[in-house]
This record gives sequence, C-alpha cells and structure tokens, in this order.
Amino acid sequence: MWDGTFVAFETYVPMLGVCAYMTYTKGWEWVVWTYMWDNYLQLLTACNIVAFVLAWGVYVASFRSSKPLLAEGGDSGNVLYDVS
Repeated sequence: MWDGTFVAFETYVPMLGVCAYMTYTKGWEWVVWTYMWDNYLQLLTACNIVAFVLAWGVYVASFRSSKPLLAEGGDSGNVLYDVS
C-alpha cells in the first residue's frame, strides 16, 4: 500500500518507460534529449555540486547527533579516510 513515500526504484521505472516511449515515437530530437545535449556541462556541474554538498552535509551531521552515526571505530581522525 502507498504510504506517501516513494522509493527511488518506483519513480525510476515509470520515468525510464516514458523516456523510452518518447524516444521511440519522437526520436533523438525529443525536447528532453536536446535540452540535455545543449546543457550538458551545466547539468554535470550542478549534479557534482549537489552530490558534494550532500555528502559533506551528511558527514557533518553525523557528528552533531546525540548518538554517533559512525560505525564503531569509524572515527579515525583522518577526514579523507572517514568520508570515503
């Protein structure tokens, strides 16, 4: 039963189906593909910035909670090792 939350897979499959259908009917000139082709660098930059900010936000938030979110022994003191 649907409880108001979507799992990524449940939204990905219909989107993939729509993209496949529209590509089949309209070809590669469909507006989504042309937009992505024309703005590839901007989309790539935005995705990397969002991923970087999200990763560091989760990492910083793991130290601010009342109980530690890192695995036992997960705080080595080396930030680069702990993030990866």
